[in-house]
Amino acid sequence: MNTFKQYLAEIKIARHNMPQVNTGDIEDMLKWVAAKGIVISKGSIDPKKLIPIQDIHKKAVKAIVKSKAPAAMNKPLLISGDNHLLDGHHRYAAAIELNRKVKFIRINLPVLKALDALKKFPKTEFRAKGAISGAKHYKELQ
Repeated sequence: MNTFKQYLAEIKIARHNMPQVNTGDIEDMLKWVAAKGIVISKGSIDPKKLIPIQDIHKKAVKAIVKSKAPAAMNKPLLISGDNHLLDGHHRYAAAIELNRKVKFIRINLPVLKALDALKKFPKTEFRAKGAISGAKHYKELQ
């Protein structure tokens, strides 16, 4: 089993500063990004090739792994052109634990520019400290 520290990146951004795009807003986000002239691509990838940029909370990951929450695991991860995670850190870690590939949407910009673009998307949310955990949120979507 891999350790979480093995996958931590040099860039560290607090969760409450990370953009969160709800499942129902993905299509709108894709249209918005394309209208800005930013190239996007989709596919699936071994999560070990991705680079997280926020701390990963083991409790949230364990809840996703335990429930094998389809709503959580089917939502694509948002990644930058240089394979940094933009949204979906807990799903990423759960996929590593479950040893499975993940779907992704790549915003073909370097990580900091991709983050800046996502933060400007009108429907982007930011989870406040102490807000509902990712695992509970995805479990509620089922």
